[in-house]
Amino acid sequence: MNFEVEYVDLGEYLRVTVRGPWVEKTARSLFDQAKKEAQERGHDRILFDVTAWQKPTEIVRFQTGVYLAEVFGAQCKIAALTLRENLTRLGEDAAVNRGAWFQVFTDEDSAIGWLLDAPT
Repeated sequence: MNFEVEYVDLGEYLRVTVRGPWVEKTARSLFDQAKKEAQERGHDRILFDVTAWQKPTEIVRFQTGVYLAEVFGAQCKIAALTLRENLTRLGEDAAVNRGAWFQVFTDEDSAIGWLLDAPT
């Protein structure tokens, strides 16, 4: 994969910052790696910072959401931080409709607030 991932343990959640192309293969690899990393560190809350990802096609958004639900289900509470111009909610809807505990935000404080709000 031609992408970079940085993991930062922030105590109550794992922050995953992603740089590189947003294609289905990249997203699948990212989710697999992030789940493993979260489990190893004992986290059930993850913030994906995908503000550096380029805007994907609609089919990639949908497939990404479906795979996120397959990998995480409701086992992890997941927030994603994206740029306002990249927000369509298609991936979020695909994931949530398949049982994921997931929401997309354009404001970091809101994302963290939601992520830490409800019990897991």
